[in-house]
Amino acid sequence: MNILKNKKKLVSVLSFGIFALTALSACPSTPTNPGTIDLKAFAITDISGGKSNVSVMLNWNNVLGSKYFSIEKSQDGGSPINIGISKIETTSYEDVNLSEKASYLYYIDALDSDNKIVASTKTGDVKPISSNELVAPVIEKLKGDNNLNTISRRELISWSTTKDADLYYVTVINDNSNKRIFGAFTKDKSLSLDVTSSPINPPEVLKSKLPVAIAGLEPAVKHTLIVYSLKFNNSENFDNATSIGMSPSAPVKVSL
Repeated sequence: MNILKNKKKLVSVLSFGIFALTALSACPSTPTNPGTIDLKAFAITDISGGKSNVSVMLNWNNVLGSKYFSIEKSQDGGSPINIGISKIETTSYEDVNLSEKASYLYYIDALDSDNKIVASTKTGDVKPISSNELVAPVIEKLKGDNNLNTISRRELISWSTTKDADLYYVTVINDNSNKRIFGAFTKDKSLSLDVTSSPINPPEVLKSKLPVAIAGLEPAVKHTLIVYSLKFNNSENFDNATSIGMSPSAPVKVSL
């Protein structure tokens, strides 16, 4: 793909970082780290509807003199192939429909307006967490199957799992507005809905997909309560993790 790749003088950068889940947008007007691409990759295994959805989020800085970016990926040590978009005018990309049993390596080139390479780098191997390691929490005491549960703002929500998770995420969604009015992270298997701040400050990479939000339930309004179990490939330091698995509980309907 480029000279650096052939000479194998690439610096592998694989770390937790901020990413955007939005579609393509314009590159930042002010490049950072001229001549160097700080490429970050993070794999997400999301269990939804009994199906495992695996993606890899890529995020990098703009580079002085660059107009486009070109990305290739290698699966299980194979030859690099183009991701399908030859010229990317953004500094983030989501690679979807991946296999949780494979490992991936991403190469990126920064190209100028004449399609000349001005900078290159690659990630290390990105290995998604297997869905076999993920177990959905079971919310205790509250009924599911669309039964409406009457609770208070001071309710202590508790749950159980058959496997230990590294972290849990408790969220409440207003059914009328479809707005997430509550979202908090905890290492415990219980959480009060009247907390004023999240017990755990999550890495930035999670705040886009699972945002922190602290607001009270609205009286006489139906809400949906869900608890996620989260597993990282680096449980000692979430900020240094390169993949995460997410498994949600069955939704529970609640109202004041």
